[in-house]
Amino acid sequence: MSSPIIKFVKDRSYSVGAIGEGFAVFCPDCSGTLFKNESWVGCHCYGDLKGKGLTLKKSATGIKASFSDDWDEDSISMLLTVLREKNI
Repeated sequence: MSSPIIKFVKDRSYSVGAIGEGFAVFCPDCSGTLFKNESWVGCHCYGDLKGKGLTLKKSATGIKASFSDDWDEDSISMLLTVLREKNI
């Protein structure tokens, strides 16, 4: 059985949960903004990925995150961990 991260990297999209109005997520390390509403902002912890390569779309079951090829497995894992810790 493969891990959700391996599945994600293979499929290049992954459902991460539900969002609502005023959706915002902050980095647990630097307190920088990661998401404002449904837009990826990023913080300096994500280096070159700041502000690019990630979209969130609402679906009937929550949201779907789509990452560009710029994102590697470690960066995806780090972000999904933050989102899950915030129950997103």
